[in-house]
Amino acid sequence: MSKVSSTISPTSYVSLGTWDEHRPLVLSPLDFDELLNNFCTETYHTIHRDPVQQSVWKDSVPRIARSFDFVMHSLLALSALHLSYLYPQEESYALQALLHHQFSIHLARKVLPRITNENCSALYIFSMLLALYVIARPRKPEDLLLVGDGEITSWLMMFRGTRTIADNWRESLISGPLAPMLMGGMQRVELQNSANNPLSIGEEQLMVLHGHIVKATAADVRLSRIYSEAIEELRKSFMAFDIDQYNHGTTDAFIWVHRVSDEYLLLLGGHTQESLCILAFFSVLLHKTKAKWWCEGWSAHLMTQINRLLDEPYRPWIWWASKEVFGEIKV
Repeated sequence: MSKVSSTISPTSYVSLGTWDEHRPLVLSPLDFDELLNNFCTETYHTIHRDPVQQSVWKDSVPRIARSFDFVMHSLLALSALHLSYLYPQEESYALQALLHHQFSIHLARKVLPRITNENCSALYIFSMLLALYVIARPRKPEDLLLVGDGEITSWLMMFRGTRTIADNWRESLISGPLAPMLMGGMQRVELQNSANNPLSIGEEQLMVLHGHIVKATAADVRLSRIYSEAIEELRKSFMAFDIDQYNHGTTDAFIWVHRVSDEYLLLLGGHTQESLCILAFFSVLLHKTKAKWWCEGWSAHLMTQINRLLDEPYRPWIWWASKEVFGEIKV
């Protein structure tokens, strides 16, 4: 196994952009209005399927953005990416997205060391917007979503950033403008914990994977525990997806990312074969969500990278997951 870091910095997820303080951000009022209007009329309802969550993205998030520049620029970056997706012939949208993204990070870095009751909601939604941007930004087939040398994959850390803030500022968040979003998330977690329906095919296949991993890690109790806990959290997500009345959204698939342990993520950063196999099953959840534009093709892209990193003896372990994503056997 590759050598991995022993800790994960709470602010390490803000490391995906650079900004020259002497470079002006060139944006006309017309550009600003276009991007903000697009977010408030189109982009917001592509983020989540639940009407309550959509109302938060449509009303509360822009209201927060008007008070915090780093949120506004992150919001505009995502909106510009959305327009770039809708109108790929207009290259200016992609450039505007990059500029707003970099500038939002530049502004947020100044605030992150000083989280307060007054700005925790802004930083929470900023971390979500940042995560969505990282997933939605253009990628090429050769782009690696899983990086080496012990680094934790950036897209995972984007979503972990919201957990860091929520864990430390939960009371302020629940009493603030994002309360419906937080309460909805907690209700979905409760549903996952309380569901008691028969085993789905996904759960059955996860148990098969669990058997392989338990056997492979029998000599290391700690590793076996870490992988078993990660599989159990993923099993809860598969179980919830099998409930008819469950209002699935793409963000629901990322509940697992929030709940999985730092220990597992460190192993994933080291590309251990067992951790990659577990992540392959997470790809199936992404595939099940019938994702919107910002997550389009991610499950197949992620599974392709996992297949590249897996050694031959481990590929049969993800036979079912690969078949679910690609519609064919890739082992």
